[in-house]
Amino acid sequence: MIIKKALIAAAGYGNRMLPVTKAVQKEMLPVLNRPVIDYIVEDCLKAGINEFVIVANSSDNQMHSFYEEDEKLNTYLRTFNKLDILERISRLHTNAHFSYVVQTPQDPYGTTTPLKLAKEHLENEDAFLVFMGDDFILGLAQLS
Repeated sequence: MIIKKALIAAAGYGNRMLPVTKAVQKEMLPVLNRPVIDYIVEDCLKAGINEFVIVANSSDNQMHSFYEEDEKLNTYLRTFNKLDILERISRLHTNAHFSYVVQTPQDPYGTTTPLKLAKEHLENEDAFLVFMGDDFILGLAQLS
């Protein structure tokens, strides 16, 4: 069986990490120079999983911004000859495909809610992985 999709539950408010999570989504808290969620994505990619369904609340846009191209930033880096940085950010998982599902305050609270909300993205899969967006796991690729 080949697993090609991962669901990342990222709609919580990060209560355990307040007050910093008032300003920074818990999945985007940095570990060294990368957000926690990026370690999940990178490890999945190493294991051959390249499709990601992220369930987030409606005010969470930091993950979108992190994984989308930012032409204004790219132009700035080119203008000031910061090509080494441009190379690092331009390769932010170009082979990963992201789908986003919004979890609203009206949706039930709990760890199974993201599965229910992402059902249409997962229903044709034999299997998929589920991660909490603030999990810090290394070595997933060793399981494949």
